[in-house]
Amino acid sequence: MEQPKTRDADRSRAAILDAAEALFSEHGFEAVTLAQVGAAAGVSRGTPGYFFGTKEALYTTVVERAASALREHVAASGAGLDQTIAAVLELIVRRPSLVKLIDRQRGALIGEPHAEAFRDAVGGRYDDGDPTTLVALALCWFPVSHPG
Repeated sequence: MEQPKTRDADRSRAAILDAAEALFSEHGFEAVTLAQVGAAAGVSRGTPGYFFGTKEALYTTVVERAASALREHVAASGAGLDQTIAAVLELIVRRPSLVKLIDRQRGALIGEPHAEAFRDAVGGRYDDGDPTTLVALALCWFPVSHPG
């Protein structure tokens, strides 16, 4: 006999955020509906709205989560250029939707998405005016955010 499904708000919320990140990164904000997010997350079509209210609020949460993950991953990598580059490369391979999402968001807001995303991620670590770090990381970022 099949066990009845149990409700788990944290698991549902995480599934919605993961599905929304994948959909928004691949198709952009305008092309995605809350019903599509619900279907991709394996929840009812109304569940994303229940947890996040609006598509705009869900999108904001997804973008903030992605930017936070990038900042935290870089911060945990160590202070050296080699560690920073290795950390970003690892994150790019493990979570390419994050790269595409941040790139889409940054491009819509400011026009220089790669440099700005990395400047935010590395904070004041490389304020010496040497753009080597930003260039090296942007070269890793671009092929993932713009495949083909």
